[in-house]
Amino acid sequence: CKLVGGPTVSSSGHTIQGQFCDYCNSEDPRKAHPITNAVDGSELWWQSPPLSSGTRYNKVNVTLDLGQLFQVAYILIKFANSPRPDLWVLERSVDFGSTYSPWQYFAHSKVDCLEQFGQEANRAITRDDDVLCTTDYSRIVPLENGEVVVSLINGRPGAKNFTFSHTLREFTKATNIRLRFLRTNTLLGHLISKAQRDPTVTRRYYYSIKDISIGGRCVCNGHAEVCSANNPEKLFRCECQHHTCGETCDRCCAGYNQRHWRPATREQSNECEACNCHGHAIDCYYDPEVEKQQASLNSQGIYAGGGVCIDCQHNTAGVNCEKCAKGYYRPYDVPVHAPDGCIPCSCHPDHAEDCQQGLGRCTCRPNFRGDHCEECAAGYHHFPVCSRIPVFPISTPSPEDPVAGDIKGCDCNLAGVLPEICDAHGRCLCRPGVGGPRCDACRWGFYSFPICQACQCSALGSYQTLCSPVTGQCECQPGVTGQRCDRCLSDASDFPHCQGSSSVCDPAGTLDSSLGHCRCKLHVESPTCSICKPLYWNLAKENPSGCSECQCHVAGTVSGIGECGQLDGDCHCKSHVGGDSCDTCEDGYFALEKSSYFGCQGCQCDIGGAVTPVCSGPSGVCRCREHIVGKTCHRPENNYYFPDLHHMRYEIEDGTTPNGRALRFGFDPLEFPEFSWRGYAQMTLVQNEVRIVLNVGKSSLSLFRVVLRYINPGAEAVSGRVTIYPSWAKAGLPGAAPQGLL
Repeated sequence: CKLVGGPTVSSSGHTIQGQFCDYCNSEDPRKAHPITNAVDGSELWWQSPPLSSGTRYNKVNVTLDLGQLFQVAYILIKFANSPRPDLWVLERSVDFGSTYSPWQYFAHSKVDCLEQFGQEANRAITRDDDVLCTTDYSRIVPLENGEVVVSLINGRPGAKNFTFSHTLREFTKATNIRLRFLRTNTLLGHLISKAQRDPTVTRRYYYSIKDISIGGRCVCNGHAEVCSANNPEKLFRCECQHHTCGETCDRCCAGYNQRHWRPATREQSNECEACNCHGHAIDCYYDPEVEKQQASLNSQGIYAGGGVCIDCQHNTAGVNCEKCAKGYYRPYDVPVHAPDGCIPCSCHPDHAEDCQQGLGRCTCRPNFRGDHCEECAAGYHHFPVCSRIPVFPISTPSPEDPVAGDIKGCDCNLAGVLPEICDAHGRCLCRPGVGGPRCDACRWGFYSFPICQACQCSALGSYQTLCSPVTGQCECQPGVTGQRCDRCLSDASDFPHCQGSSSVCDPAGTLDSSLGHCRCKLHVESPTCSICKPLYWNLAKENPSGCSECQCHVAGTVSGIGECGQLDGDCHCKSHVGGDSCDTCEDGYFALEKSSYFGCQGCQCDIGGAVTPVCSGPSGVCRCREHIVGKTCHRPENNYYFPDLHHMRYEIEDGTTPNGRALRFGFDPLEFPEFSWRGYAQMTLVQNEVRIVLNVGKSSLSLFRVVLRYINPGAEAVSGRVTIYPSWAKAGLPGAAPQGLL
C-alpha cells in the first residue's frame, strides 16, 4: 500500500480504508518492479519488498556496476511511491566490488549521524576527501517522488582546480556504486498499541526508486578528449593523446618516457616526450636518478629528463644508445645514429679489455701497449707474454757501500710515473695518458695533468677530437658550447644544428631580452649574454649575477692574472705551480713568487746526495742521505768525501799548443762560471788547437768516453774536432811515447 491516500472509489477495488494497495507480480510486466526500472529512463520504478514481508527488508542494497573506472561528479536519485530513506549510506568501490568505502552518510537527525556513523552532522567541507553526514534528505516529506542530489565536487577546496587536486581526483573514482539502505522513513504508525494497530501499516514501508542518474567522465587523466565504446566489450575507452597509453592514459607509451608521466592540466598538457635513442631502440623507461644527474640527452640535444633506452640495438649501449657496446667503437666521422656505426675493435682479447671511441685504439691491459696492443708496455718484455722487466728505484744501495750506493739517476716527475719510476736504462715509466721524457705532461688527447683523463669532444659539435691539455675545453663550432661542445648556445636550438642560434639570448646569462637585445647579468658579457666576464666563470641560470668569481692566486698564475676557465674554473698556473687556485708549488719546486716567470724555483736537490728530488718548506731544504749535508745535499759531512766518478780527469789549461808552447787561458768567473783548477782555455782564431797528453797506463779497458765541459758565449753554433792518437810518435811529435794523446 502507498503511504499516501488513494482515491475514495476505485474501479479496480484497490482502495482499502482510504489506502491504495495492490499486489506485486514479477510475472506480470504491469505489476513487476525489477531493479532495471531504476535505470531505464522510463516512468516505471523499482520497489523493494515491504516490511510486512519481514523486518529484514529494512536493510536493502542497490548496487550499480559501472563496468570500468569512472570519475563521478554527481548522483541524482528520484524516488517513486515511497518517501526517501530515513537512514542510509552512499558507497563506492574502486576494485570492482571487492571492497566499499563511504562517499556520504544520510541520517534523520544529528544524533543518528553521531551514533550510527560517528560523524558530526552537516559540518563544513574542509578537505577534498571529507565524507559528510547530512540530514537534508531524510525528512518524511515529500511522501512520494522525492529526490536526492549528491555532488562529489562542488564546494570542495579543489573544485575550481580539479586537475591539480590529486586527492579530489582519487575521491571521485568508482567502478561500483552502492546505495545501502538501513531504515525506511515512516509515520510511526507501527508504534500504535496492538489493539488499535492497522494491519496495513507495515505494508506501506518499503523503498522505491524511479531513476538513478550519474554524471561523470572516463578517468583519462586529462590526456583524452573523447571516451568511446567502440570495442567488443562495449566499455568506454579513452582515446589517449599526448603519447599516453593505458585504459586511463595513466602511462607514457613505449618510447616516450623521457619525462615522468604526469596528468594533464588546464594550463599544461604534460605531453609524454620521446626518448632519444638515436634510432637504436624503440622503448625506454624513466629513471629519476638519471634526470637528477642530467645524464639523458633528449631529442633536442639537451641533457634534460630521465629517459633510459631499453635493449639498444646495432651494438650500441648507454643511456641514449649513444655509445658502442664493449668490444665495438664508432669512428669520429660516423654519426651517432648510423645503424652500422659501431664496428668491432681489432684487439686481441687476451691483450685488451676494450678500445677507445673514435680512433679504435685498444685499451690495453697493463703489460701491453700500441694501437692494437701489439707490443709490451714500458717496463715489460718478451711479447706476447710481456713479463715485467726488473726495475731500479731512484737509488739502489750497493752491498759494498750501502751509504753511497749505486746512484742511478731517474729524472722523472713523480706525479706522472708508475710506482717503478724508471727502468734499468733510466727511462721514465709514465702512467696511462701521461707522456714526455720526464712524464710531466699529458699526451695528445688527454688533459689535466697529473690526472690526464681522455678528451670527450663531441664529434658533431667540435672541430677536432683534441682538447686543451690544461682545461679539457674542446674547440667548438659556431653556435655550440659546453666543455665537450655537445650542446647549442641557445636552449631553443636543435643540437647539432646550432647555426644561426648565436643571436638568441642565453637564458642563463640574460636579465631581459624584451628590448630587442640581450641585457646581461652583472658578470656576463657578449651579444648573447653567453660568456662570463674576465675573472669570472660557471655561467648558471640560478646565479643572480650570472657567473662566479675565479679563485686564482695571482702569484701563481700566468702573467699574474686571476682569470680562470669559463667552464671548469681552473686557473692558468705557471709552469711549476699547481693546486686548484695555483697557490702551491709542484713537487720538486719551492718558493712561490709573483715576480718569478715560472712561479716556483727548482729544488736543486742533488740527485746523488738527496733521498728524493722533492724539497720542503719555503726555503727549499732537501732531504739528504746519510752523511751528506747542505741545503741541496751537495757536500759530504765533515770527515767524509765523495769518490770521483771520473777514471781520469785533465784540465785543458795544462795542455799545449801544437808547437809545444803554453796555452792562453782565462780565469774570469763572469765569462766561465765555476771553472775548475786554474781557469779555462780560450779557443780563438789565434789559438784554435790544443794538445793534451792522457796517460791511460796499462789497462784492459778498450772503450773510453770523452766528456768536455765548455761554454759557447756566442749565439751561433760552433763545431770542432777531437782527434785521438795512440802515441806521441803517431801524432808526429818528438819525445817520449805515452799511451795516448788528445
